[in-house]
Amino acid sequence: MDQSVRSVASIGFTLSPSQPATYIVSGYYVNNTQGYNCQGTAYPITGIYYANTQTLSFSVAWSNSSEDCQSVTGWTGYVDYGATPLQMVTNWNLAYESTGGSQIMQGQDTFTRNQTRTQNDLIAD
Repeated sequence: MDQSVRSVASIGFTLSPSQPATYIVSGYYVNNTQGYNCQGTAYPITGIYYANTQTLSFSVAWSNSSEDCQSVTGWTGYVDYGATPLQMVTNWNLAYESTGGSQIMQGQDTFTRNQTRTQNDLIAD
């Protein structure tokens, strides 16, 4: 797949000042998935990573100065340090409003470290 049309997450981990082996996840997500709104601009990521279990959870509210899609997505999964390149394997839930009322769409993403970008950028498949 052409990487220019893939969604991209740039994620940083900051050690929590109050919880041992716990990191605050921050960064941005650029949606490039065809057929969906809120594409091509950065949306803030917030979340948490537990180093002892290599598990994480992060979310994106699809609203920024360019567009407001009035929806949120949450990813939960784990970091696979044995994979080459490194991967985050996740399940996601997208909550949104449609003509039929509130809906939740579910799916899976595997984020892979892209060595041609900064080391914290991950590509969503």
